[in-house]
Amino acid sequence: MVSAHAEGEIGDVIGGGVAPPPGATIREQSRWIARDGTALSARMAVLHRRGLMREGDRLTAVSLIDSTFTGRIPGETQMGGLPAILPEISGRGWITGMHQHMLDPADPWPGGYRLSDTWGAR
Repeated sequence: MVSAHAEGEIGDVIGGGVAPPPGATIREQSRWIARDGTALSARMAVLHRRGLMREGDRLTAVSLIDSTFTGRIPGETQMGGLPAILPEISGRGWITGMHQHMLDPADPWPGGYRLSDTWGAR
């Protein structure tokens, strides 16, 4: 498993399986808690861009409590004219609550707010 950031360097590289999370405390180990599907997709995209993952490859994130998400790259595409992957994520989740979201009729941004709403698109 390789830890990387889209604009940073490759972080941790683990060969031969997944090692126990480093650190003596939950706080130190917290960055190793299983990422959700969005984070795993982003990690695979970075690794693919760097040539460390190819179409068909799999990456499994194992959490501190042994939960897992497994990602696979079944294909490639273009998004906004840039190369992208088509991620496929598998794992298991449980319902932990029910939520109700409401919109205030006076809300000037009922559909959400983007930074470009203030500073314009790049």
